[in-house]
Amino acid sequence: MPDFRYGPVELYLIVFDAERPAPGCLAPLLGVLASGMVRLLDLVTVSKNHSGEVRMLDLPSRELLGLDWQGLDRLGLDRQVPPRPHPARTDPDRQDRDRQGWTVGPDPVTEGLIGEEDLADLAAPLAPGSSAAVLALELRVELALAERLAPGRAQVLRSAQIPAPVVNALIDLYNPVEGTSP
Repeated sequence: MPDFRYGPVELYLIVFDAERPAPGCLAPLLGVLASGMVRLLDLVTVSKNHSGEVRMLDLPSRELLGLDWQGLDRLGLDRQVPPRPHPARTDPDRQDRDRQGWTVGPDPVTEGLIGEEDLADLAAPLAPGSSAAVLALELRVELALAERLAPGRAQVLRSAQIPAPVVNALIDLYNPVEGTSP
């Protein structure tokens, strides 16, 4: 079975109603990163000013993730997450690695994975006066699937995402939770 370093990558656009995302705005992502279900490969922030001009923002990923330089104590994650060093990172003194040893920011090997064309396409629908974080996430289950399909010379060529609110509304329509109305 092939041993891939990376699996398929999905780009996510997370929009904020201000020209600059607030510190800690992506803190909810930490629990998902800590679980090992996803790996953050790249993170870029953009804003669209009131005249419609899109520009990249130079914001540290640790600030957006709500991390201080002392680690994860204030979020309580250091007590829940066992050490899980990232295989591409061998330097224990890296500032973007917390004291528990797991990856909390974009992987330096894959930083820059989100290209200018991706940013232009994704930022096009932003409203003037708003900003967004563009995340390149590797879903670990997709890496496992790619590794298991490869020996048979198969690969996932395309996938489509149905947003969670749509899926839940559709299921609730045909199979409502008792005590609620469709």
